[in-house]
Amino acid sequence: MADFLSEYHLWKRKSKQISADVGGVSYDGMPKAPVKKDPNSQLDAHANAKNECWKRQVIVDNLRDVGDQYAMLADILSWRYLHEFSQRKCMRLLTERYGWDMSDKTFRLKQEAALDQALEIIPHRWLSEWQPLEEK
Repeated sequence: MADFLSEYHLWKRKSKQISADVGGVSYDGMPKAPVKKDPNSQLDAHANAKNECWKRQVIVDNLRDVGDQYAMLADILSWRYLHEFSQRKCMRLLTERYGWDMSDKTFRLKQEAALDQALEIIPHRWLSEWQPLEEK
């Protein structure tokens, strides 16, 4: 689950690299440069990358919507995996928001609990279709 969530930024960068713009009609009579990629596959790749980012955000949002007791777990997942904050920064943010100063070990246990809870609410189809993204 941690690997699944940590790919958020890889998919985010990939969605920004793939342009959804396929070009338009040339009205000035000058020939246009040839399109190197098939426009449909380019749009599909862009939509796929956006969808993968959305899936990871939905998991955190669904965990937050389960109840108030899960809000801190959702914040931990969001800060650690979607925002890529360090453990220290997450602990400081938890202290500011919830008034709970915790040790490194307690934070790691809470992070593992958050991952376990997220695993319970994620649609099983998403995990069965998931293939680790190779960073190129």
